[in-house]
Amino acid sequence: MRVFAPGKLYLAGEYAVTEPGGGAIIVAVNRGITVTVAPLPAAAGSSTVTDAVYGAQPCPWQLCGDRVVIADHEYDYVAAALTVMHEARAATPGSHAAQDPARELAAAELPQDPQHCAIAISSNLQAANGEKYGLGSSGAVVAAVVRALTDFYQLGYSQEQQYRLALLASCTISTAGSGGDIAASIFGGWIRYHAPDRAALAAIHRKQGLQAALTSELWEFGGVTPLRPVPGVELVVGWTGAPVLTDEMLEKAARVRQTPLWPEFVARSNACVARFAAELEAAGVTGAGASAASATDVVAGEAGAADVAVVAELAAAVECAGGALRQLSAAGGFTIETVRLRALRETAAAAGAASKSSGAGGGDCGFALVTNAAQRERILAGWERAQIKHLDLEVYNHEQQ
Repeated sequence: MRVFAPGKLYLAGEYAVTEPGGGAIIVAVNRGITVTVAPLPAAAGSSTVTDAVYGAQPCPWQLCGDRVVIADHEYDYVAAALTVMHEARAATPGSHAAQDPARELAAAELPQDPQHCAIAISSNLQAANGEKYGLGSSGAVVAAVVRALTDFYQLGYSQEQQYRLALLASCTISTAGSGGDIAASIFGGWIRYHAPDRAALAAIHRKQGLQAALTSELWEFGGVTPLRPVPGVELVVGWTGAPVLTDEMLEKAARVRQTPLWPEFVARSNACVARFAAELEAAGVTGAGASAASATDVVAGEAGAADVAVVAELAAAVECAGGALRQLSAAGGFTIETVRLRALRETAAAAGAASKSSGAGGGDCGFALVTNAAQRERILAGWERAQIKHLDLEVYNHEQQ
């Protein structure tokens, strides 16, 4: 049994989305994490996981108390996902669930006999030298393990249930991230994401158990809305070659959280996200399973000419989001848009394309929204001169698997 969980690319809403209720526009991309699961005989004694992180040989994992521990890796995103899936499988259905559709997961008929299995994890979210592109490896690996074990144990969880399980697993390691990377991996395509209060959900999980956390009303303050991209607009991505740790960037931004500038920044960013989403919805109508125009379509003119007015509005939304990040950077005294990210943006702008950094900034990636072949070629040539690597990415939908 094999599952692929895509990585992600933020288009708008970075940092502000970490605030409960904060919004972002995110796309899933066709680089990610692949997980395979195979049964092991009972005589094996324990399950194993194979990943380059743990070395070349399969690494045993087992229950220690109420959580899964991978040998020599006590605090680990894979172990966190395995622990939450063990909790889910061991849950006892609630008698009240049949009368309350909101408690569907609590009522699931879950098998009680754990089966030993061999889990193998591989990734193409990094360059040949091992440096990460910044496409959300931590979120993708949690999502991949949850999806893979859902299928392996035939649990039948919906995408929403898988998202909640994966986010709660991630929160046992850290509640700093928004969970947008997990949402993109689980749902795929283009999404508008609103973050729930992860700290509050994690507290419920610790104090009241998994089922109480999964069915909490707090999820209603977050959510995922699938979006369709604008026809004739291609998403082109560049990598600066400078990997960044998101948690370190979030720590730098934390100094602004205690100032009056933070709520102003969050409000401005959320307005940019709303504007971005409104244009996508107006152009393509909200819906699932849409993918952006491919480079071939744009070059050949098969995707249809992009609506000039819509592209102008999208460009304004992208500039709005980028401007909010530059304001945050100045207020916090830390660098989001590096020299190369600025070159990436200015090169695209000179070719008439909307562009900004993606994610936490400080390195990693940026993107441009391209509408024709000449514009694309001009941007890529400029990026090459600035030593920015073009990543041949496409938007990924789970229907492709």
